[in-house]
Amino acid sequence: MDARPVTTDADLETLRQIRNSGRQWMTRNPSEITSEQQRAWWASLDHASTKVWLFSESATDVGYGLLRLEQGRAWCSLAVLPRHQGHGYGTAIYRWLALS
Repeated sequence: MDARPVTTDADLETLRQIRNSGRQWMTRNPSEITSEQQRAWWASLDHASTKVWLFSESATDVGYGLLRLEQGRAWCSLAVLPRHQGHGYGTAIYRWLALS
């Protein structure tokens, strides 16, 4: 599996689509977010303490991982597109984040 940092508008839109596909499991905000809300969140993000990657297999995006450092603690969030769930991608993303 390959990881790349979210850097482009297209990456940000892919991140939003993956996030919305798993929103029912989000604990903070399970509602669907719009492109405008995603861009506003990205603009307000502290990019020094929060990193976000898209994960792909054979050039197909399968999920995302987010790692945030706050007061000496690391917090992570991840999601895998429904059609790619059950193949171990979530576990692989979590391990990748834990080792980061």
